[in-house]
Amino acid sequence: MPSDFNSADLNSQIRKNGFSVVPFIDASIVQELKVFYNSLATPQRKGTHVTMFNPDYDYRKKVDDKIKELCASKVEEMMNNFRALYSNFMIKESGAEGDFPLHPDWTYVDEEKFSSYAFWIPLQNVNENNGALHVVRGSHRLLTRLRGPFVQEPFQQVSAAIKSKYSESINLKAGEALVWDHRLLHFSLPNISASPRLAFTLIAVPQKAPVFHYFGLQETGGTSIEKYLVDTDFYLHYTIGKRPEGVELLETKKQESVYFSEGKLAAALQQAKISAV
Repeated sequence: MPSDFNSADLNSQIRKNGFSVVPFIDASIVQELKVFYNSLATPQRKGTHVTMFNPDYDYRKKVDDKIKELCASKVEEMMNNFRALYSNFMIKESGAEGDFPLHPDWTYVDEEKFSSYAFWIPLQNVNENNGALHVVRGSHRLLTRLRGPFVQEPFQQVSAAIKSKYSESINLKAGEALVWDHRLLHFSLPNISASPRLAFTLIAVPQKAPVFHYFGLQETGGTSIEKYLVDTDFYLHYTIGKRPEGVELLETKKQESVYFSEGKLAAALQQAKISAV
């Protein structure tokens, strides 16, 4: 794994565990982003929702521009020749509806050559009561497959066991960042506190890496995957789950179906732990 981060310790932690916690923004920027979010005309929602799902391009771009204005330079300072691809707010309202399922993130780059990362930053302290993220340590080493909407996922049949036996909650202070390799398995539980949990995400990709979007064809069970060449504007327009339009289709790839049993998962995580030493 190359030295994607300027800190040797951070490189080591993410190489080994798939994630790390770092200081990111100070209290003044936390407050500025809270005020900005509260100024937006956002429909009242239940459960977990993200600004990238808003159908209004101008709304998405306004959010992306503001977060990047305040925080993109932080990503660039911490990393070696990376850029912020896109950003959005992630809100978890109070109530039982906010469960966010176990998943890895989409594939954004050719992962045989590059890695990409998420920076997830809460604007208030987070813990298990108000929607902290849970991660599966070392799981980034298991996911060498392509990922995207409707692409077949190998862990869904054992997601309950993964969540109960192999995950850990990451408590954060406001302004800290949980940084992870996009292959890492993670999820969050409902926010049972009295207040909404507000966080934002920045997606970081290497400056020299082409950016791709992979889309699984449902008629094949997600084993035939279309590969599109995209960039920031795609994510500001894209309707999640729709077949991409207006971008270049590079090829259609085949990916064999794979399913993990709990035993296979435990053995794979143990092997990942050993290989990380």
